[in-house]
Amino acid sequence: MHRIVRRLALIGVFALGAAEAAHGAFIASLAVDVSPATGGYYAYIYTLTNASTSTLPAVQFDLAVDVAADLQNIVAPTGWAVDYESGLESVSFYADSLGASIVPGSSAVLSFLSRLGPALQAYDLVGSSPPILQVLDGEIAAPSAVPEPSSWTLLAASSLLASAGGIRRFRRLRS
Repeated sequence: MHRIVRRLALIGVFALGAAEAAHGAFIASLAVDVSPATGGYYAYIYTLTNASTSTLPAVQFDLAVDVAADLQNIVAPTGWAVDYESGLESVSFYADSLGASIVPGSSAVLSFLSRLGPALQAYDLVGSSPPILQVLDGEIAAPSAVPEPSSWTLLAASSLLASAGGIRRFRRLRS
């Protein structure tokens, strides 16, 4: 519910300083990079890119998080605010003023630390130039720092082959 109220308030803020557009298309993408950090945390770095062919600026990014995520060191682009409280199921980054939006052809980095490792996360990206508001929703899977099972199998097989070769050489040297 608080997302809807915030979006309506955001439209009102942008309506004060933005010219009306006849039409618009919001075209944006989201990428994530996750790496282990100190203290048992994982560093999440999100890159929000507003395509050069987009006709709307990006003004908000909402991300679903687990209630146990315990987000720390949340960093937003200059002019953006963050709405997050420990124990809630989302974090919201939003442009605090018209000049802070991510214009077409540009990108911004948003980041935080979390106790939880990579998982599938739902998100919303909001593009707005009043009276137009478009929301892109999706899911993003953070790459895992742990090798996939097929990688483990390959690693184990190569270790066994190397060990077998070493044993053969050792037996030849003893004879």
